[in-house]
Amino acid sequence: MGTAESAVNAERGGAARVELCAALELGGVTPAYGSIKLARDRIGIPLFVLIRPRGGDFHYTPLEFEVMKEDIVTARELGADGIVLGVLHEDGNIDTQRTAELIETADGASIKDVGITGIFSGGTEFTPQWNRFAHEELLDGVYMTPTYGNTLMGLAPSAPSTPENNYKITYYAPQPRAVIQVVDADDTGRIVDYGATGRVMITTLTKEFFLPRFLERDEGERENPDERYAWDGVSGVRPFSRLSAATTVGVY
Repeated sequence: MGTAESAVNAERGGAARVELCAALELGGVTPAYGSIKLARDRIGIPLFVLIRPRGGDFHYTPLEFEVMKEDIVTARELGADGIVLGVLHEDGNIDTQRTAELIETADGASIKDVGITGIFSGGTEFTPQWNRFAHEELLDGVYMTPTYGNTLMGLAPSAPSTPENNYKITYYAPQPRAVIQVVDADDTGRIVDYGATGRVMITTLTKEFFLPRFLERDEGERENPDERYAWDGVSGVRPFSRLSAATTVGVY
């Protein structure tokens, strides 16, 4: 929600929680003091505040990082139930140390303390590095599994992702509803070898709908069947390199 008024309208429309930000045209930045205060005063559902000092990338200067800390303190003092943030290194990898520092600044209840016992989370930026960080720093024993999907595919779960396999994430489509194939981007009739990189292609079949050989905006590596899934999987899912400049990604 970009304003306090839109937060009020969201609650009236049946929303169960609200994420408040400003400057949606920039992808969202931290909202003003007044917006947080009035949104908190006017709605009864949980209010989460975006902590982002500017648009652009998520690699912040030391001063910007201090601004984020102050904004977290302000949001909590104004009654925000939680915060939403992201901090990356210059190379695009998650800055786990700074993220943990901001979480400590928030001084909120842990995921486990608020009664959450399981999490389905995914996105093309859900990397083994992020998976490791979540398990080591955030979850406190709460179960979490990476997932991959959309309306066409349904939900593709991951094979077990553990310290033993370096938190590798391999997705398996929910056959027979959907079939994933990893194909040569220049010859989509050819499935790449196991371990090789290709574009993700799905075929969907339900009682109402049949869509064959749909090319996703993603690429990844073809993986062998797993003991739980007797069909091919895909790992390293990320935006298709030839379209990545025009693709918006995130962890959700």
